[in-house]
Amino acid sequence: MSYHLNATEQFFQLIESVDTLINFAIKEKNAGNTKNYDLFLNLAVVNLVTKFQVLVENGLEEFLYQLQNSDKTYQDLSLNLRLHSLKYLLNQSNVLPNKLEHPLRYNQQVLHKVSDELKSLHKICLNEAKIDHNFRFSTQFPMGKQGVNELIDLYKQINGENIFEKAALDKNKLNEILRRRHEIIHDDVSHQLTEIFVLEYKDFLEEVVKYIDSYLGQNL
Repeated sequence: MSYHLNATEQFFQLIESVDTLINFAIKEKNAGNTKNYDLFLNLAVVNLVTKFQVLVENGLEEFLYQLQNSDKTYQDLSLNLRLHSLKYLLNQSNVLPNKLEHPLRYNQQVLHKVSDELKSLHKICLNEAKIDHNFRFSTQFPMGKQGVNELIDLYKQINGENIFEKAALDKNKLNEILRRRHEIIHDDVSHQLTEIFVLEYKDFLEEVVKYIDSYLGQNL
């Protein structure tokens, strides 16, 4: 199957390791090793969700790269994405407002840096300006926050919409899967997982990934 993003193809190649862990779990169950059975299933869930989260970030970074290297102008982007870009760049800037917070350090060099920064930001406001590498937006989950709401917020930058609302995907199921990884890693919570559950998680996230790839492709 052909996908819009290389990150998507890479996800489906790497996801085979989840099947390997599930097979190990089944062998341990057949041998009567319950603890190892649970261990391999927990590892499979962590592996699965981690690869999904990497796909999200890599996919958005690739989406951004394709926009930066396209022949599009800023009028081809949604107003929402342009404003999110400005917000992101201002938050990441080490010039604005930092360089203006210490009047005793004002000099001509500071003026030039501020001027350059403002010109770069202003370019995003110009409809006819070509998208370049100064254009950026958030492509990563916030530190320590990788739940479904953070996932929705990342994609909401593009058109201001919850991309999963119109999809035939169960948001609660998605939240459950993402929460499972967090609980296994951070809370050391033991769930009564079975290989059937983990395979269902895998099938579900594969459908989510296909939907995300299609959504991003439609907005390139």
